[in-house]
Amino acid sequence: MSTSNYIQFSGWAQPYKWEVEGSIPPGTKTVPSGEKLTLAGKPTKGGTYNFTVRVTDANGATATKDFSVKITSPVINYDFYSHRAPRVGKYDSDYVYVYGGTTPYSWTYTGTLPPGMYFDFSGGYARLKGTPTKDGTYKFKLTVKDANKIAASKSFKLTVPKLAFYSKTFRTATINQSYNDHVWIDYSSGTPATPMKVQLKGDVPPGLTPTVSGRYVYLKGTPKQLGTYKFTLSGTDKNGANIVPKTFTVKVAKPTISLYSSFNTATEGTYYSGYAHAMGGTSYSWKTTGNLPPGVKPYQSGSYIYLRGTPTASGTFPVTLKVTDASGVSAQRKIEIYVAPKRSYALPNGDDNTASQKPRVTGAPQGEASPVPTPREETASKVGSGSKLSLKVASDDIVSVGEEGYEDIIEVEAGKPVTFEIDESVGEDVEVNIYINGKLLEDEKVSITEENEFTLPVSMISDDFRIYFEAGNSVSEELHISVVEKK
Repeated sequence: MSTSNYIQFSGWAQPYKWEVEGSIPPGTKTVPSGEKLTLAGKPTKGGTYNFTVRVTDANGATATKDFSVKITSPVINYDFYSHRAPRVGKYDSDYVYVYGGTTPYSWTYTGTLPPGMYFDFSGGYARLKGTPTKDGTYKFKLTVKDANKIAASKSFKLTVPKLAFYSKTFRTATINQSYNDHVWIDYSSGTPATPMKVQLKGDVPPGLTPTVSGRYVYLKGTPKQLGTYKFTLSGTDKNGANIVPKTFTVKVAKPTISLYSSFNTATEGTYYSGYAHAMGGTSYSWKTTGNLPPGVKPYQSGSYIYLRGTPTASGTFPVTLKVTDASGVSAQRKIEIYVAPKRSYALPNGDDNTASQKPRVTGAPQGEASPVPTPREETASKVGSGSKLSLKVASDDIVSVGEEGYEDIIEVEAGKPVTFEIDESVGEDVEVNIYINGKLLEDEKVSITEENEFTLPVSMISDDFRIYFEAGNSVSEELHISVVEKK
């Protein structure tokens, strides 16, 4: 933009002689005209300029005066990402601006921007926008000129960090048990373009396989060997952005086996069933030592061992149960089974008879649901015709493994629904509650039919369980259900 200023002098004898000493702004010049001296032109550089003007008239008289002229120039302010760094795969925007000089401004840059980023110039602002696709350090120079072509420049260095795995570690695995854990690219370092190429150096536990899915690296499988394994993950994403190498450690340990048991008092001459349940290992084998009550035998079913039968003698019988899993880890528990002698009761006709006490409903193992209530003999006759209140399996594909027709433990096939039948009608006005593993079943899909039957859906037939029901004040005996895979 042109500028024009002048000095005027009068009162002396003409003509006048004008002289200038010092520095005037580049791009300007002095123009004398009679009594006036004009400073005119387009300044091309900012700064403060000092000069002296002397005027002499026709008689030799002189006068002098000092002057100072300040030309403002543009200044680029601020710095790109002085408070943060752009991240791979994440859109970002930051800016610098110019002040001083004379509008309008024009912008240019030289050097290299991060791939995926660009400049958006608008007035006094230069905005750096976009999504970086590759890490690295990038240098560029930004230049702005104002309306007077006065320029200002500033150099920048911008670092886009590498992608990095999250700092979490892989959890401890258990030998011979299914394992699945993962790490992922941390959001604070960016978002990789998938698919990623991940390299692994070192050792992973035999039986586990690393797989890449999106921004995640999974370690899956069934570990087959004990030990501590160390490996390093690194790589690049689809656009070549680097992933910082990180070392991980995975430990494969032996399982910790917990043993729970439920053994109530038995009665001589009355069928008895108690059980122990192992948790924490796989492929169990059981061993019993000590003195089992005569007539009672052990039966193994997966993680359960049952002591079942009809005791033929009373007394206290100490037994040790030991369970060992596929890895060789074992746990044991010492128990005592007390067998009470037979008791007598009066028949309706007044005769005496000796019979066994009715079996109690099996209580829940330690750490599980609370023990179910013991059925009361005097309330059972209030349901139906007065026959023994019980629960049967109505499905045709059920295989009973009980003794002497007593269906205390039954085996069902996984993946098929199971139908249960209530022995004796409970009547329309009697409320029926179904309990599985000691917990009241509250499922709208399970209901009692007119035939006194109910069916558990396939989704519930996946693990061993115990089931009984209440009708009014009566409680059925409990069934132990062993779920097996399809044959």
